[in-house]
Amino acid sequence: MKVCIETYGCASNRADSEIMAGLLERSGFEIVRNPEAADVVIVNSCFVKHRTEQFLFSRVSGLVRSGKRVIVAGCAPEVVPEKLWELGASLVGTHRIKRIAEAVSEVLSGRRVELLGKTREEKVCLPRIRENPFRAIIKIAEGCTGACSYCATRLAKGELVSYPKDSILKEVRASVASGCREIFLTAQDLADYGADTGESLIELLREISGIPGRFFVRLGMMNPGGALRILEPLIELMKTGKFYRFLHVPVQSGSGSVLEKMNRKHGVREFEEVVSGLRSEDPRFTVWTDVIVGFPGETERDFEATLELVRKTEPDWVNVSRFAPRPGTAASELKDLDSGVKKRRSERASDLALKISERRNSLWVGWSGKCLAVERNYARNPWYRGIRVKTPLEPGSFKSLRVVGFGKKTLYGEPIG
Repeated sequence: MKVCIETYGCASNRADSEIMAGLLERSGFEIVRNPEAADVVIVNSCFVKHRTEQFLFSRVSGLVRSGKRVIVAGCAPEVVPEKLWELGASLVGTHRIKRIAEAVSEVLSGRRVELLGKTREEKVCLPRIRENPFRAIIKIAEGCTGACSYCATRLAKGELVSYPKDSILKEVRASVASGCREIFLTAQDLADYGADTGESLIELLREISGIPGRFFVRLGMMNPGGALRILEPLIELMKTGKFYRFLHVPVQSGSGSVLEKMNRKHGVREFEEVVSGLRSEDPRFTVWTDVIVGFPGETERDFEATLELVRKTEPDWVNVSRFAPRPGTAASELKDLDSGVKKRRSERASDLALKISERRNSLWVGWSGKCLAVERNYARNPWYRGIRVKTPLEPGSFKSLRVVGFGKKTLYGEPIG
């Protein structure tokens, strides 16, 4: 029987989809890309933003109306199970993906299933079918220690569950041995790793850096407070050559009062210190961040503080989102701002972020060095900067490139020699 998996959302979701595909294949199912050819369609859902929620409901409704058997996996089943059940879907929560073959078998037998609830099961060293054979997306933890007032992901993922260091190292070694050249470590907050078990993220990374082979490690998102606590040893690890000189550090707002309403565990100063620490060591260090505009109670002064923080720190990329209330969160009970105000602030923040991104990209023209080809016409340099080339590359290979141009979102290069 044929199963199609549609994946939406973050790297953690992509890792879960790879595992579900591996488990299903091991159980004798055929994984197909075309949902029309599938006997069962699994929609691995994201629930971070309002528009993704609306897309999810529309997509599931359409598949059910077309006669497809549908299983919704990911975060949404834990947050809005009743709504999805009413649409006709079966449900497999993010903590229950090890039972995906059982769920598919039940659905094929004409029964609907609801596998929900939190567990402490590990999601490492499991069968998987990679979306990119040269990239290993390895989840090192589930859940987080935060309680952000706007976040529905926390409701789905639950409290922090860090996976054993030895199991993670075993998966990294196996991935490198199988030909992976990019290791993507992911979690809701990478800096949280080990807070529940006594394990050390820095020690984990040190041991990964000692694994033989030629590969780059891409570190997942870290909140500013956690990143600041481990900044010095993290910078030293970046010098080993095994880690991209890159961090994704979501600040969310440049206003201290808004951060308090968001129930973030950091202030503006922590974010500034992380960026200045990284850039003082390496002015080219790549920093991404996230900003939410239009949070309930955000004043014009609060918003201007966010713009000023972006100007001051110059992130290489800013993911700008308009606040939208998420079901079950504390922020959903607050008075929402006018949609026009949120739209205007979003446009201003996005325009500023793109100008800074373009300026930062311009600094790379003339640079040359070894890059990892991640697609036929796309590579990344050691700073995780994406470089597009016209000449086809061999994915998974290392190639010397020279940067010859830039745009707002990418660099353009050509092979050397």
